[in-house]
Amino acid sequence: MDLAELVRRNLGDRTLAQLAADCGGEPDLAGLRHLSDLAVLPAPRTIRGLARGLRVSEGTVLLAAGETLGLDIDDGVAIDLAGHHRERQIPVEAWTSPEIYIAKRELRFHCENLVAVDRRLASGELINTAATRMLRQQLAGEVTAAERKLKSLLGAIKRSHCVTNL
Repeated sequence: MDLAELVRRNLGDRTLAQLAADCGGEPDLAGLRHLSDLAVLPAPRTIRGLARGLRVSEGTVLLAAGETLGLDIDDGVAIDLAGHHRERQIPVEAWTSPEIYIAKRELRFHCENLVAVDRRLASGELINTAATRMLRQQLAGEVTAAERKLKSLLGAIKRSHCVTNL
């Protein structure tokens, strides 16, 4: 469901002006009217405002924004980030950061490759040779590196969020 549909479903009997007020003015009335014309993901404050005004989670707003833009923001990524946000107070900026999105996709890619090699080894499709073990070791190293990169990015966002909220 895209952002316009999310608004329609959760508007109820309110006007767009009332919704803008419930969002705390972010987005304002003009911004609400142009949700279907997005060119980039909304700013974190807009995601927070929409979530507050529509009475949905920030992750739901992010998924709808991704749908509006035609981005592949799958439920697993958004739910995982939503879990990080609740459990570790990672700010919503992490959701809209292209670096975080790319790092998560990279980690997922390397994990899927490692799992594929393991499945092929288990099925006998691949022979357990020194070259296969080296490939598996390299893939495991790429998973570890991608995981460290993602944790580092999330940590940097968390630290900057803590500093700005002192």
